[in-house]
Amino acid sequence: MPPGDLVPSRPVVRPGSLLARLGAAPRIVVLRGGRLGDFLVATPALRALRLARPEAQITLVTAAAVAPLAARYPWFQEVLAAPPAPGIAPGPEDPGAQERFLAALRARAFDLAVQLNGGGTTANRFLRQMGARWTVGCQAPDAEPLDLGLPFVREEHEVLRYLGVVRALGVETGDVRLALPVFPEDEQALRALPGLDPALLAERRSLGVHLGSLSGARRWPVGHFATVLRALHQDWPWPVVVLGRAEDRPLARALRACLDDAPWLLDLTGQTTLGVLAALIGRLRLLLTTDSAPAHMATALGTPSVVIFGSGNPHNWAPLER
Repeated sequence: MPPGDLVPSRPVVRPGSLLARLGAAPRIVVLRGGRLGDFLVATPALRALRLARPEAQITLVTAAAVAPLAARYPWFQEVLAAPPAPGIAPGPEDPGAQERFLAALRARAFDLAVQLNGGGTTANRFLRQMGARWTVGCQAPDAEPLDLGLPFVREEHEVLRYLGVVRALGVETGDVRLALPVFPEDEQALRALPGLDPALLAERRSLGVHLGSLSGARRWPVGHFATVLRALHQDWPWPVVVLGRAEDRPLARALRACLDDAPWLLDLTGQTTLGVLAALIGRLRLLLTTDSAPAHMATALGTPSVVIFGSGNPHNWAPLER
């Protein structure tokens, strides 16, 4: 079965469990805010929940920046972007917008609300205001209580944390693989990018590097990246593609300067959509990256990676198989 398969074998729902007792076609709302990487580590739990109750009506509440990624998955009837709220969606808070959003959710009369958003210090209160008949999720000591609250273990891997939530609901699954769909149109757009050699991509004879991070504490000096890339180029004399947002272009220029304008360096910062980025990462032999969304994308796509951690904890965020 390929990495990131969206529809593996169906998990088992324990008889008598909460998920089994919800009745036919239950209405379920799932809260998973944050950033792209936060969503990707929750995909094993989200997949298990969908496969356990294929007839359920599942609504995902996430951050606006994550919604386009979440919409690529076949697991949700709808994806809703939450208004800015601490720990859920960035931006200046608007209490009126929050209340209107939550009131609309309460009107839906959900059977179950699932919190896959950390320890619940801020998320549990937000979840409870959705008005679901049952609430479940992690519950840190300073979090509001849920109907089914699981202890928040700080050193637990994020993938296992959220699988623990769906197991508490009654879902038995051992599938810990991250999932990330890549569509034919993504591959087609990738082949159209200037400077890429389709033959080398098809043979996985290209390397990738991602320099940026939304958090400065997770970055690594550009000169260190250059040193590693020079060493890699000795053994793998292939093109190195620089990935990232438009905001990462100064970092890419600094890397090029450190490498004396090496002809094997191709800067694609700011030139890829989310889908094209996924298609590209899936074609690399190796990705060298900060602890950021591309690191989790590589894990989901089965691409070997070297992930450099700064302020993040590898016990929580490193690829689970390592």
